[in-house]
Amino acid sequence: MTDTVFGIGNEDDDPMSSITSALIYDPEFHLPGGAAVEGFDVGDIAELTHHLGRWPGGWDGDFAGVGRLKDGRWFGWEGWHDSTGWDCQSGATFVITDSQEDAFRWGLSKETRKAFGVVEGREE
Repeated sequence: MTDTVFGIGNEDDDPMSSITSALIYDPEFHLPGGAAVEGFDVGDIAELTHHLGRWPGGWDGDFAGVGRLKDGRWFGWEGWHDSTGWDCQSGATFVITDSQEDAFRWGLSKETRKAFGVVEGREE
């Protein structure tokens, strides 16, 4: 795995802009396995190591990434919004883990892991 930002899609996409919006509009936070956990704010993020942004048609968007929090924990996240943007119909799920490997395994779908070149993961 690399420690660089990986972007797919619009060259103008700012990874921090996507995640900031996702954190504003009612995100869900979980531990591996699905138990709810207290969330975090954009100011708690130390770095985003991987980012994916896709616009398959028009303004609809799918986003995903992996990052490290300032307290040393990691997170994997996936989110989406419709053509009206984050403030209307959207959703984001963040899975907080103890390692970058687990953030990939538990926080990202098989399709997203494949886009990042990571083949290992949970059974889906």
